[in-house]
Amino acid sequence: MACLWITPGSESLPAQEAFTTPRSWEYSAPLIAPENRTTDRSRAQKDPTVVFHDGRWHVFMTVKLPGRSAIEHCSFALWENAHSAARTVLGVSDSDYYCAPQVFWFEPHKKWYLVYQMGVPGAKMMWVAYSTTKTIADRLDGVWRPIADTFEKPFASARNIRPAKGVSRWTDNVSHGELIRDGVDQTLTIDPDNLRFIFQGMLEKDKRRKGYGDFNWRIGMLTPAE
Repeated sequence: MACLWITPGSESLPAQEAFTTPRSWEYSAPLIAPENRTTDRSRAQKDPTVVFHDGRWHVFMTVKLPGRSAIEHCSFALWENAHSAARTVLGVSDSDYYCAPQVFWFEPHKKWYLVYQMGVPGAKMMWVAYSTTKTIADRLDGVWRPIADTFEKPFASARNIRPAKGVSRWTDNVSHGELIRDGVDQTLTIDPDNLRFIFQGMLEKDKRRKGYGDFNWRIGMLTPAE
């Protein structure tokens, strides 16, 4: 289930400018699925982070490979070409587990930052890693308030999604998603009048008798249905 929180500053906006979440969504067919290849065969594509830059979409995502989890990148001009776009496993870590990326352009440093989690031998918990050598932004100011954070009133979940016209039902999960941004910098700005949500999904019934690492996640897009 996807939840949404906003800062209290939005409470002072005029009524016509207040952000409201869609009552329901329609999902696309899978856009990026595991790729059948001779080496480093993938069994799941998940945790997408997305930017549009220089005329192309850039997707960084977790890829589940034999014996390890890594970060894979692809880029394309049109979403209908996403699955067939060339993919590159990023060699940003020697760990067998580095995944769940977040990408953004940090204007003060004039650099792209790729932030992700990484497994470290001997450590009991995941570490946070990033792809630059300079240290950044140690707190988030403000009190946050939820506006869609329960199963009864979710931002997006099995309760309020349906397949788009002509799309076969392939998911009842909305997991680890990201709203497409109206820009690429560290503000992570979105356009509330053009909401699109990239997410990982699969059918709950297809999880049976499988470990989490064997789940066949695929990546799709939600757009407001009403």
